[in-house]
Amino acid sequence: MLIFCDACGKVNFLKKEKIPEGASRTPCIHCGSEIPIPESFESEADTGPPTKKNSRTPDVTPLQRTDRRPYPGIHGLSFRLLMPFILILLCVSASIAYAYYKAVPAIIEEQINQRAFAISRSFSAAVAQPLLLKNYLAVSQAASVHADLPGVAYVVVQNHDKAIVTGIFGLLSRFDEDFARGVTAGGFPPGLVQLNPIAENESISARNILVGKRRIHDVAIRIRTSGGIVHVGLFMEDAENAVRRSLRPLMVVLSALFIAGGAALWWITASIANPIRNLTRVAHAIAIGELDTPVHIRGKGEIADLGQAIETMRISVRSAILRLRNRQGVGKNA
Repeated sequence: MLIFCDACGKVNFLKKEKIPEGASRTPCIHCGSEIPIPESFESEADTGPPTKKNSRTPDVTPLQRTDRRPYPGIHGLSFRLLMPFILILLCVSASIAYAYYKAVPAIIEEQINQRAFAISRSFSAAVAQPLLLKNYLAVSQAASVHADLPGVAYVVVQNHDKAIVTGIFGLLSRFDEDFARGVTAGGFPPGLVQLNPIAENESISARNILVGKRRIHDVAIRIRTSGGIVHVGLFMEDAENAVRRSLRPLMVVLSALFIAGGAALWWITASIANPIRNLTRVAHAIAIGELDTPVHIRGKGEIADLGQAIETMRISVRSAILRLRNRQGVGKNA
């Protein structure tokens, strides 16, 4: 039964099992003032429908339950809206990372091989006639020109006896210090060309090797006219850096899309969750008898309709409480 407190003006919910037998007054749960128990309370409690008590539910009144924080933690609307977006973001990021580590190395390998093959073809064509005529000065000049190309680690020319005619490094300073000192002191290492040999029945060979602690992509081409062989080595890290730089704009665009999507989702969540929290607080206030504060309704849509319904409920409950209070006042005067 609902009973109105004259001292604080708030509603109290009375249960028969909480009232001592024969008691005519009960303290207000809000202000502690004594409230007279209406004579009709006993008869209403006896004739009311029996209720089943759930052993799992604590014995508290609806007024006490309203003190709990609404929608905490993972049960909140913000969490339920943001978590799917976060999961999608993680899945997309994982997919991009997986594709990067699977596809990019192959792309880098292909780019390096094509560039090395193009330089080797150009170099072999430039030294074919001088090598046939044994014009080793012209061979060295052509080798020097190709060694100065960006990303070239070294160029080597062998004659038909596989003896090294000329071998020139592009930037010796990019190699290990010990390796660079050895080259400066002893010349081009003959064993380097043995790291990527060409079979007798083949004209081209490509292989990734390690020279002076640097990863090198070596392409060897056999010169048909003279029987000689040219080797061109490229620094693999240059191609890798170029591919990574080409991927940066894509990563920036994806990051911007993720940030914009997260901000938009956060704004949408706030525009839904905040009005619902405000309406929840209003409903809790109505439940404990605070009926004088109107519900402020903004905008249109389902949430505005919910606010209008709560405002209608507030007015109806307030009118019912006033009628009950007037009825109790009439009973006292009688």
